[in-house]
Amino acid sequence: MLYGCIACFLALVLSVPAMAQQSEDLNFASRLEQFQNIRRMLPSYLNGIGLRMLEERKRRVERLATIEDLYKRRAYLREQMLKDLGGFPDRTPLNARVVGVVERSEPASLLRACKPLSTERWASALPSDPLSLGP
Repeated sequence: MLYGCIACFLALVLSVPAMAQQSEDLNFASRLEQFQNIRRMLPSYLNGIGLRMLEERKRRVERLATIEDLYKRRAYLREQMLKDLGGFPDRTPLNARVVGVVERSEPASLLRACKPLSTERWASALPSDPLSLGP
């Protein structure tokens, strides 16, 4: 009886490595190169889509030849952005009410007499491509 238990125990202990080898054989992803870096698969895929979209945008902007093309592109971008945002909300009445008056020490005519700031300082900071959606 004791020898039978020892024989069963040894058979069980020696069969475990064989079972482990079989489980590695069943793991199909361990031998496929495309499954080696699973954590980067989705970001890589999305980056690829983004790069293709940027290339398409670049080709379309390079094809703009006239001011009419530029206006059409601007209208298209506005339409697409409004569609992506879901459009503007419905207009509602403002129902404005005067709840108080702000007293000022200087007359409003002095404020209107001030000259507007020059645009020369900030005009150079404008993007060279007015249709660009970012850097």
